[in-house]
Formats: sequence, structure tokens, C-alpha cells
Amino acid sequence: MESGAASLKIGGIADSSSLQIAGIADPLLGDELPVPSPGERNWALASEGSTASASSETNDQYGVWRASGVIDGVRDDTGWTTGHGWVSEGGQPLPQWVEVNFPSEREVSRFVVVTYHKLDSTDTASKWGVTNYRIEAWDAAAGSWKTAVTEIASRTVKTRVHTLKKPLKTTKFRVVALNVAPQDGRARLLQVEAWGSPIPTTSTTPSDSR
Repeated sequence: MESGAASLKIGGIADSSSLQIAGIADPLLGDELPVPSPGERNWALASEGSTASASSETNDQYGVWRASGVIDGVRDDTGWTTGHGWVSEGGQPLPQWVEVNFPSEREVSRFVVVTYHKLDSTDTASKWGVTNYRIEAWDAAAGSWKTAVTEIASRTVKTRVHTLKKPLKTTKFRVVALNVAPQDGRARLLQVEAWGSPIPTTSTTPSDSR
């Protein structure tokens, strides 16, 4: 398969909500997506003001796969080759990463990573997906990245959900692809998500000046 996806074309789309149906037949779909709690939001979305960048991107005769494609809210392959999803540049060594910047500090309690997988197709996560990765959050006080999640089980599945033991506060995070299934060495992701609740604001009561 050339450059991200010469044979991965739009069509036969299945919405990722199928992951929430009990008794999933396809083990390659991976972790079940939890129903968001009241008030919980995916802070990584572009519609929440977030932006994305990457160590490298692909834009060639086969399609366009920029970092912005992983924060558009689409968990399936709708729009693959035309702006949805991210593919690292061919010939670039691993690790490769995609970074999401929030417009302000956010509290995150759960990360979701969705790698390439096409339902009812041979183009599965076991063939084209990211297998191992780290999720790093920016520590402003230390001025460095801190590892929040380490995924090294070599699971070739579409969706992985990482619920943190304790919510973290950060202004940005990145998914660092360490290993991938395809022999071309490119990282392919459909979506990255960072779920959490709004940080409570401290209200002050005006003093009585009488």
C-alpha cells in the first residue's frame, strides 16, 4: 500500500459507535468506548479550540493526512485520503508523534487512541495500525514532557481507552508512536481524544463595604 493508503478508499463506512454494542464479534475493534459522564468533554477536538501538529505528515498523490485530521471528531475512516486522519511521512524513522495543544489548561481523566482500521475489509488494525505508543503530557512547571500512558502490549486493535488513576492538568499532550504494524514504518491514526470535566473556577464573594 502506497503512502498512507492507496487502497484505503472512502466507502463501506461504519460508525465507531458500534464499539458500544454488547457482544462485539470483531476483537480487532478493541476497547469499549465508555459513555461520557455528564459534563465530560473531549478537549482534543478542534471545535473545543485545540490545534494539532506532528513530527511529520503525508501529502502526496494518494491523499492528505495531516495532524489536524485526528481532532475532527470522526472515529471511522470517513474522509480518509481527503484530510481525515494522520499518516507520518514515508522514510521517517520511528518514533513519530502527533501533538494536541489546548487553548488553555485542561483537566484530563481519559485518553482514547483510534488507529487505522476499516470494518468489513482486510485493511485492519493488525495490518495498518499503530501497535505500541506513549502518551505524554506537558509539565509546565518542569518544562518537559511527562509520560501519562505507556502502551507496549503490541495490541493490534482499532480503539484503546486509557482511564487515568488520577486526572492530570496540562496545556498539551502528544501520542508518540513507537511501533507500527505495516512494513512501510508509517504511523496511521484516525483520532486521538482527551476527555475530562471543566476545571472549577474559584468564585469570590464581594466584601461588604458598608
